[in-house]
Amino acid sequence: MPAVADLENRLLETPHSSPSPRHEFLKEFLGQPNLNPEEDLFLYEAGGALKGFGLVSPEPSIKRSVLILKTPPGNESVEVDSALIQRALQRAAELKTTVLHVQAPQDSPLSRLLQEKGFNHVRAYWTMRWDIQKLPAAHAPEGCSFRPYGRDGDAETLTTIQNAAFGGSWGFAPNTPQEVSYRADMSITSHGGIIFLSRGETVCGYCWTYIT
Repeated sequence: MPAVADLENRLLETPHSSPSPRHEFLKEFLGQPNLNPEEDLFLYEAGGALKGFGLVSPEPSIKRSVLILKTPPGNESVEVDSALIQRALQRAAELKTTVLHVQAPQDSPLSRLLQEKGFNHVRAYWTMRWDIQKLPAAHAPEGCSFRPYGRDGDAETLTTIQNAAFGGSWGFAPNTPQEVSYRADMSITSHGGIIFLSRGETVCGYCWTYIT
């Protein structure tokens, strides 16, 4: 675990960042109810050093597995990525999932490697950043109000509305109250960062903020 966390730290470093220990968060992340790191986390070592890792996250309800791939940039990365992708494909087959998805930067060595291995581009994500300094006032619609997550039964409420909102969307696997409750208590979020829009006792929508 420490070696995996140290590699994660190196991958997150930027010229303006300060060191941030990832050991506890990584343990927390791998403890999620839907993950099984003993079976699905694969490490690539060479010369006694960890060069990369891949985590296969199965979503049996939609017969899909998702690969989280972490390798440092450099001359070795293609070889390491290639080995981890091949092992992930084997694991996805063992899990009897029919699809393996993995994110890759556009026009990168990783995206080209995936194409060589028979992967197809199926979706593009945009990374957007808020640059306006003055925040607009937040007003609830007439008859509605905001409240934070945290009441008894809120995990079930959030699971129901999340699954209803995203059901039928590309690649969405329904969540369970156990999974949602665990994630709501993780260190990268807070109950105050999960905001419900309610009309009386009826929850109409939510916004969930993470801090990394």
